Amino acid sequence: MGRIKLKNIGIGILTGYGMTLVLLFLLALVMVFTSLGEGALDTLVAVANFLGIWFAGFWSVRHITSGGWLIGGITGVLCPLILRLIGAIIYDGTYLTPQLIPALLLGFVPLAGLPELI
Repeated sequence: MGRIKLKNIGIGILTGYGMTLVLLFLLALVMVFTSLGEGALDTLVAVANFLGIWFAGFWSVRHITSGGWLIGGITGVLCPLILRLIGAIIYDGTYLTPQLIPALLLGFVPLAGLPELI
């Protein structure tokens, strides 16, 4: 396996954040213009975050020849970790909760390395 390309990981993370913002904006539009209840909001936000993290991993491995599982996993772990750290800085450390561990484990979903197989 070659060197881990931090540029791919960084661009993947930024692209994943952008995708998450687009999905959350679309979710907000759906909430405004439909009768979708707020009870489904937590689940839909979690799905949007998952898709954003998955897309970050997908984007970061699309131009590499080996190590896609590792690069996608690292990207998937860094996405929620960076957001949690920013939240901890902004909200005085209260954003680091026990839910961080499942978020990090979810970030290492093997599907992030799928483009290497395609």
